[in-house]
Amino acid sequence: MKQRYTVAFFPWLNAVKPFNIGKYELISYKQLRKESRINDGSIIAQLDNIFKGYIDNLNAFVKRDETIDNPIVIIKDTSFSPFSTDEDNDLLHLRNILAYSAICTNDNEKSERNTYKHHDPYYNSSIFDLIIQGFTLDSEGLAFSIRRRHGMDTILGLREFNRFTIPLYASFKSELQYDKGLLNALSKTLTNPSKNTTSRLLSALELFYYAHTDSNIMRDRGDLIMIATAFEILFDIQTGDKRTQLMDKIQEAFRGFTENKHPFQRKTRTGTRTESNRLWKEHWICKFYEERNDIIHNNKTPNLKWPHNKFFTHLEIADIIFDLIVRIMLDKEKFYQLTDKDKARCDNCEDFLSQNCASLQQLAQTQLG
Repeated sequence: MKQRYTVAFFPWLNAVKPFNIGKYELISYKQLRKESRINDGSIIAQLDNIFKGYIDNLNAFVKRDETIDNPIVIIKDTSFSPFSTDEDNDLLHLRNILAYSAICTNDNEKSERNTYKHHDPYYNSSIFDLIIQGFTLDSEGLAFSIRRRHGMDTILGLREFNRFTIPLYASFKSELQYDKGLLNALSKTLTNPSKNTTSRLLSALELFYYAHTDSNIMRDRGDLIMIATAFEILFDIQTGDKRTQLMDKIQEAFRGFTENKHPFQRKTRTGTRTESNRLWKEHWICKFYEERNDIIHNNKTPNLKWPHNKFFTHLEIADIIFDLIVRIMLDKEKFYQLTDKDKARCDNCEDFLSQNCASLQQLAQTQLG
């Protein structure tokens, strides 16, 4: 039987410096070759053939298609032995963690977060497509596994005809930037993925990943449903009145930070109900979840506008609140220490939701002086 090998890589990412997530090292292929860490020339030849199958044709009108010859490779060792089932799961969590840490980076002063304003760099989860490719050393072609509803199918192809093109919505050339503190904290969840809190975090981040593809196949209604479900998982809400539970859980999560309580009305099955002494965050999550319910139960087109802040949609606000809650949860688990900037963002979140503020970051910066 032929010896099998496996390589895991991000074809569309650009990172200059190697870094680690848990026990795995992420390093560019050119750097790996430069350091002479692959001793088998036959493995190098097969890796070259694999990576030549990924091309960037964004600039096809002005020059020929470019082969992606320097992907980010995930290394557990340089023998490229197949990953175990547990390691396969690790790699998917790693992908979600890395994408989340890049999308949610908040140390770029140009904007609230890279999600919201179109500048360089801008990240979506499609940029973090992860390929796990098996190969042998003497094959004339490559076998590709395709997931189907009935299981996995295998497709064979000749090397020279294997061409995978970067999606236009994932084509960003800038060097990868990410929140290092957040990435390090989330990496610690991989060491104990079965623990209740970490298991919920990892599951919620998977839905966050799929809600941020920017793919034309996905629509706002699908993004909203997945993010709402991610909140349910994060707070371990399974049955009952989920909207009320979300309101209570979000109040509990932000306890100790600046509060701005006020009465508001929300829809119920019997009409409307006035809520007193509720936070603006609770007001927002209530309206957000009403949009989710209207999509699922009434097949309505979602209204993404949040009337109290014209600069941000429900989906953008959901990302901000979700990110703060993840950081708070990681802090409670001793995986992460809230920074002064994190705390200032939590303190100013109420003003951000209730006023026409163009940036929570600017409010927090004012508090920090």
